[in-house]
Amino acid sequence: MKRNATLLIFTILLSQHLFAQSFISEKGIKAINDFQAFRMELTEFQDNKLEAVKKLEDYQNNHSLENLSEQEQLIMESFYIAELYNYIWEDKANDSMLQKAFLQQIEKNEKYISDHKNEVSDWMYMVTADSFSCYMSYNPVQGAMKYGIKLKKYYEKALEINPENSVCRTHYAQWFYWAPGVSGGSKKKSLANFKQAMDTAETVADKFYAYIFYSQIAFEQVSKEVAAEYLNKAKEIYPKSTYLTELEYWNGRGYSLFGKDKKKAEEERNVSGNY
Repeated sequence: MKRNATLLIFTILLSQHLFAQSFISEKGIKAINDFQAFRMELTEFQDNKLEAVKKLEDYQNNHSLENLSEQEQLIMESFYIAELYNYIWEDKANDSMLQKAFLQQIEKNEKYISDHKNEVSDWMYMVTADSFSCYMSYNPVQGAMKYGIKLKKYYEKALEINPENSVCRTHYAQWFYWAPGVSGGSKKKSLANFKQAMDTAETVADKFYAYIFYSQIAFEQVSKEVAAEYLNKAKEIYPKSTYLTELEYWNGRGYSLFGKDKKKAEEERNVSGNY
């Protein structure tokens, strides 16, 4: 009886996953996977952000979204904005443009979700949460209060649809890392989700990023030796990545990926305080 109940639950979960995946066409899945691979290759230019932005623009120009569904187009648009943010957010001159872009993307995504409640894929929920995450970075205190729980729920909806979405699992793990304990943040849950993201990674790009993030949480929570082991695994996948070189530099100074972000924010506040 217990075995039959377990089988029934598995069948229901599998059906939900396949049903949700049907909202993304084969062309859509290919577009998503191709872009994730491109993101990995773009890390070669972590030390030359202008070149990275140019290559991102070229990628957009050479990959038309016309043959994709409305949902797939919104997913890809969200990817592009988030990736642009990754390379230009440190330049404060871009703040206004990026905030406006994320707000517009959030509005479009949420309208789609509201209008197509029974046709939303895991990727759609994930990129909407990502857009909120980037947008709230411009006002972290008020943003966390207003959007923190909401974006967590979007990640959870995505993972309810597809628990093996490694990219989403990685982003969900970051939520647990950065969220305050009073709101549900937990370094222990962060570590567990980063490990699960690594265990469920299927594509080369998914494995690349899963190894990176696991290495950095391991740097803080497990050991520096384990961190180095998984950073080397990422390097074996894409040795041209200067992003990995940057992480090695920060790890050598005693900071993880997360710690160096805190360090940079602290230095920025100190500089601002001197004016």
